[in-house]
Amino acid sequence: AKHQRFLIEILQRTSWTRSELEGLAAKMQIMLDGALERINEAAFDLVGEPITEGDDPVYVQQNILDDAE
Repeated sequence: AKHQRFLIEILQRTSWTRSELEGLAAKMQIMLDGALERINEAAFDLVGEPITEGDDPVYVQQNILDDAE
C-alpha cells in the first residue's frame, strides 16, 4: 500500500530531484531505492519499460501507464 501511494505521488510530476524523492520516501517510511526498484520491476513486467529513469533528477515516464490500459 505504501508503494502504491508513493507511485501516485511521483506521478504528479515528470521529474524529481533525488533529495525531493528522499524526503517523500522518508515521510512515507519507505526506502527510496527499494521503492523505485519495486515500482520499475512491476512496470517492466506489465509494459516492458520502467516508470522512472535517471538518478538525479529522476524522470517519470507517465506515458507508460497509458500503454498498460
